[in-house]
Formats: sequence, structure tokens, C-alpha cells
Amino acid sequence: MTNFYAPPEHHLDKPVSGSYWINGRALVGSDPIDLPAYCVKCGSATESGGRRINQKLSWSSRWLLLLIIVNIIVLLVVYLIVRSRVNVGYSICPTCWSKLVKWRYIALGFWLAGILVVFTPYLIWSFLVFVFALVFTMLGQRPIRVSKCVKKEFFLVGFGPNFLTRIAQT
Repeated sequence: MTNFYAPPEHHLDKPVSGSYWINGRALVGSDPIDLPAYCVKCGSATESGGRRINQKLSWSSRWLLLLIIVNIIVLLVVYLIVRSRVNVGYSICPTCWSKLVKWRYIALGFWLAGILVVFTPYLIWSFLVFVFALVFTMLGQRPIRVSKCVKKEFFLVGFGPNFLTRIAQT
């Protein structure tokens, strides 16, 4: 028996898989998100020479970090249970990729230098080297990240303004 007063199925509030839209400086979408062949940093077309990257990004509430007071193992177990994951496919041009790799190599150098400096009597230098290592590690991270998740809709940030402009035009 059918309910003739029920709204049609396609009007129900369900996120469509793979769809996305722009909300300010964020790109909002549901799992999986497959972005077009434009560099996520500079917005140039990457069909001929860019890299196509498929990643699983995860998000969890920042309040979860308070569990570190209890125990780090409890934090890890709860994080693995409550995190939300999204599959994202994006492109990056060779120029932006080389910048990303450059930051990663600089960070690796600082981490190795920090390990060596620890064995010297100059403790302040080892602290400064580790601070620089953290900064360069953050610069060499993924170009995009999940800023929040609301009802299985993921807010992705880290895109260049030219990329968002090109996406808005299509």
C-alpha cells in the first residue's frame, strides 16, 4: 500500500553521492567527492601534466582531544570509532607539487638536524630546530583538509581562489 500524501523520493533530504558546491571559501560535498582536473592550489588545467590524487580524509571534533587527559589509548580508540571519512579525488599541477615536496624535504632535514642537536649541550638550539621542523611539516601537508562535517556533508578547505573561481564557473 502506498502513501499518496508522502513527498516524492527525490525531494527527501538525502545528500547525493559525489555532488559538491561552494560555500564561501569552502567546498561542501558528500562522499565520494571527485573534483575536476584543475590544480587545487593555482587553478590551472592539469589534464596533460598534473598529478591525480585520491585520498581518504578524516574529520573528528576538536573536543575529542580532551580525552588525552584520560589516556592516549582511550583517545585513539574513540577517534577510530567516531571519525568521519570522505574519499576525495583532486588534481595538482607539477609546479605546486614541487613546492609541496620541497617543504617536505626541508621538514625532513630539520627533523634529522633536531635529532642530532639533541645530543649536544645546547638545548635551546634543539628546541628551535624542532619548532622549525613542525612549521615546515605543516607547510608540506596535504593541500586540502576537512574543516567540519555536518550530517555527512564535508566542508573542505585549502583551495586556491583561482580553483574556486573555476569551479564556480562550471
